[in-house]
Amino acid sequence: MKTCEKCIYREHIQKNIEVSKNSVIFNEGDSIESLFFIKEGTVKLTKLYKNGVEKVMDVLRDGDFIALLTLLQNKDCYLVTATALEDCVLEVIKREDALVNYETNINFKETCMKCAAHRLENFHNQLYSTSDLDPEEKIMNTLTHLYNKFGYMKNKSHYVKLPISKTDFANMVGLRRETLSRKLSKLQKEGKIDYIKNIYEFKNM
Repeated sequence: MKTCEKCIYREHIQKNIEVSKNSVIFNEGDSIESLFFIKEGTVKLTKLYKNGVEKVMDVLRDGDFIALLTLLQNKDCYLVTATALEDCVLEVIKREDALVNYETNINFKETCMKCAAHRLENFHNQLYSTSDLDPEEKIMNTLTHLYNKFGYMKNKSHYVKLPISKTDFANMVGLRRETLSRKLSKLQKEGKIDYIKNIYEFKNM
């Protein structure tokens, strides 16, 4: 069972909803009425900056909350846009129910704090990976971040199957798609990674 899944108090869940691939769950700036728990599927979080650039902030999977940090920070609006990358099943938890449980149930509060700390760590790691590092370091840091969420082992080798397109991957890294392709080829020639389509193998992990 993933850490976040322990946070769910199902007597307060209002309903399950099915969200089709590419559907928007909520938009950045929408009023926060609920948080969501991913039972099935993957969800992309994006943020639109003032210069008009949309940035892929993270990718969430089954067992993750959507908008947990935003709710715990008592924000009025969602800070990102959440989009289903595939058909998803979500549990919807009303804001009021989640906040009441957070204040009255110590186990719920402690587990939510652990989930929030883990999410913050991932966010900070993502910021670091897209800072003033060289492109190869950015790519490897982002791949490692995604491996920690979606990775698996096969024949003693470490793999990650990316749940996002190469365009979104380039966006997440902070590179143009053409630059990403060149740098991936370089990393492959250097023996650091191998890849076929969206499956990447770490050669030195």
